[in-house]
Amino acid sequence: QEITVRHDTEQPNSHFGALNKLSLSTMVLLREIKWMGATPAFIFPRLTCLELFSSQRLLHLSWVMYLPRLEQLYIDLCNGMVQAFMRCHGDKLCNGQDKTKTFPRLKLLFLIYNESLETIGDNGMEFPSLERLELEGSLALKRLPFQSDSVPPKLKELRFDDARCWERLECEEGVKTILQPYLKFGRRHQG
Repeated sequence: QEITVRHDTEQPNSHFGALNKLSLSTMVLLREIKWMGATPAFIFPRLTCLELFSSQRLLHLSWVMYLPRLEQLYIDLCNGMVQAFMRCHGDKLCNGQDKTKTFPRLKLLFLIYNESLETIGDNGMEFPSLERLELEGSLALKRLPFQSDSVPPKLKELRFDDARCWERLECEEGVKTILQPYLKFGRRHQG
């Protein structure tokens, strides 16, 4: 039900220093990934792409916010997830991280067919490099984490299934107006 990542002080080089892509698939019982004495940035210093498929009970993926080189994130069919990213989420990770520096290099975020997803993350969460955000098949989505001063400055595309998905979103005043030029509708992925 959980994966615990521990830092072994007797093995100081115990990390995946060369790994740049990680795919996790069909982990049906996984609910949480916990970090004990190690940070995601230390364990995965060069990870640029993370794909997570069919983890029906996973509650969140908050640890990925602090990966220093993450550029592409695909979260598909994780129906237990109501909020994908939380700054503080119960383990000790949030105490050792700079809470203002989230997703420093993330360019592509795909949240596809996550039926329980109501929000991506906490209000004001930073996505300084985000170019593309695709939200398909996430029919419970109610809120984006953007405020008028935290809309991703490099955003080029914001994709929803259809206009109804966009219209039902609750946003701070003015945010929808800022995001309007980047809107695209229609599915690219088949679920």
